Amino acid sequence: MANSGPVDTESLAFKIADIILEDFLENALPSAPIIQNDGIAKSEREERYSGTGLSQYPGVYYSDELDTYYHIMKENDRLYVKMKYQEPRILTPAGNSVYQAEGGIRIQFFQQNNPEVIGFSLDAGRVKGLEFIRQNDLHE
Repeated sequence: MANSGPVDTESLAFKIADIILEDFLENALPSAPIIQNDGIAKSEREERYSGTGLSQYPGVYYSDELDTYYHIMKENDRLYVKMKYQEPRILTPAGNSVYQAEGGIRIQFFQQNNPEVIGFSLDAGRVKGLEFIRQNDLHE
């Protein structure tokens, strides 16, 4: 007898994408401190972290390729990225409009008509240049 009940294919697609990306992200975690082009170690950069200018980044961003939403949030003068079914991860500065999170995640925000942020590019392990576009209305 075949499946006789309805299948929520959209929800299933989200769960599959999250599982696949989670494997890439966990395997991409570097073992040594991350040193940026300016020679500043990640721990030193975290000490320099400032909440000023962070209000341009929070919002909901959508990836057409993954058909999923990522949330960038600001709380207590820190930025966080929230991916579906996962706890928020702290974003630490790694350069001009570039942030990193645990698991080898690198987010580079891009702007149009400075300083309006319109999206970001995500690198995570072997995944490079995955584009997310800021949404004007909220989605989950």
